[in-house]
Amino acid sequence: MNKKIIISMALMLLTLGACANNNKTETGTSNLETKNETSTAVGSRLETIKISLPDAIAAFEEIYPSAAITSIDLEDSLGSYSYKIQGIEGTKEFDIRVDADSGEVTKEREETVDRDDQGEDNALDLKDLISLEEATEIAEGTVKDGEAIEWSLEKELATTYWEVTVKKGLLSENTVKINAQTGDVLEQEQD
Repeated sequence: MNKKIIISMALMLLTLGACANNNKTETGTSNLETKNETSTAVGSRLETIKISLPDAIAAFEEIYPSAAITSIDLEDSLGSYSYKIQGIEGTKEFDIRVDADSGEVTKEREETVDRDDQGEDNALDLKDLISLEEATEIAEGTVKDGEAIEWSLEKELATTYWEVTVKKGLLSENTVKINAQTGDVLEQEQD
């Protein structure tokens, strides 16, 4: 009788062991597939952007042909990128959004500029800009093993620059400021 119990228990353990190995294999494959899907999705952020920066600028200029563009942001909102473009003409300030996938344009805001800000020359220098791809390459080269997730085109002290947010790991974000005409790194800051 003891032999029957021992043999039964041995068979049961072998069966459980085989099931456990089968689950590990399936889980391992599933985790590997998920990891590959994630790295592919994360590594191709720029590839998902169908509307180019020049096209987004043209959309703004079509609506506000005399306005000077003062800032451009390319931001992710709920998994979808859009350009937020701000401009100024006289005493009016304008904001629009251009969906980076469809090109759909929505007016965000139109208001009077504060008296303190009137007359300031905050217009971006849009001539001879390095591309979004070049700015990304420079920023990601500066922050090793990081990935660019947001881009801004700003102006300070007569210099138009790209400000690229680079995510490194789960919690670390770095900001890299790059001269928009020369590609020189002006500043790097870890958040």
